[in-house]
Amino acid sequence: MFKEIEKFNFRDSLITLSGGNPALQPFGDLIELGQTNNYTFALETQGTVFRDWFKNLDHLILSPKPPSSGMPTDMDKLAKCFDCVGRCGEVSIKIVVFDEEDYEYARTMRQVCKGWGFYDFYLQAGNDWVADEDVNPEFRISLKGGSDLSQRDSILNRTRWLQERVLRDRWVNAIVLPQLHVLLHGNQRGV
Repeated sequence: MFKEIEKFNFRDSLITLSGGNPALQPFGDLIELGQTNNYTFALETQGTVFRDWFKNLDHLILSPKPPSSGMPTDMDKLAKCFDCVGRCGEVSIKIVVFDEEDYEYARTMRQVCKGWGFYDFYLQAGNDWVADEDVNPEFRISLKGGSDLSQRDSILNRTRWLQERVLRDRWVNAIVLPQLHVLLHGNQRGV
């Protein structure tokens, strides 16, 4: 895998490991080899699996799944991932918000995680092109075909909704961002 990274030959670059649950992969050796070659590493994971090599990361982004995913959050597993705070570089939490229930989940998670240490807390408006039918239709975006960028306005409107919701609640310690990869590439895989 390191040969794939070297193809780009961008020394001093940040390599982000994401997609699915990258914590399931044995990335410890890759991170060690990459860091000896001046790469920095970030991992974005849902926080259901802890690996010892997390402590070697430069950035750890925990992104627990909200209620709309149908996947309950195992707080013990998430807390174990947070245990590497202070051992790895930076830890932040990111929650993708599809609807009001997810928004309330994010607010609850912020309170629950507060005692685990200082970290940045990000919210992103969900792009539910891949979501189940039970996601609130008011927030549904149809991005058929995987790389269709014609729905940018819908994505931005959902981000605006989330921003306004955060402002209305005077939630000053949440950072609202769009899913930039979706704005740039639609739902293409491998970008």
